[in-house]
Amino acid sequence: MTIAVEPFRRSHKTLVKGLDHKRVPVCESAKDLLKIWKKKLSCNGHIDDEGQYVFQGDHSRTVYEWVVKMGYSPDQILTAGTST
Repeated sequence: MTIAVEPFRRSHKTLVKGLDHKRVPVCESAKDLLKIWKKKLSCNGHIDDEGQYVFQGDHSRTVYEWVVKMGYSPDQILTAGTST
């Protein structure tokens, strides 16, 4: 799993790749998880053609913490260009 922050115009975007939505009991699909995260992050986002979650802004710390709570070990998470 990868969490990356890339520059986008005058801001940043957070990319999350390799996330399995099935680790969250209330999520039946990737769109359900996206909807939950968009509410918690208070930002817009989408799932791109490659299956990556894309969020507007630098939310790498928050996403990292949530992913660890979902059961991923810190060794399984690769961070790139993030503030973690």
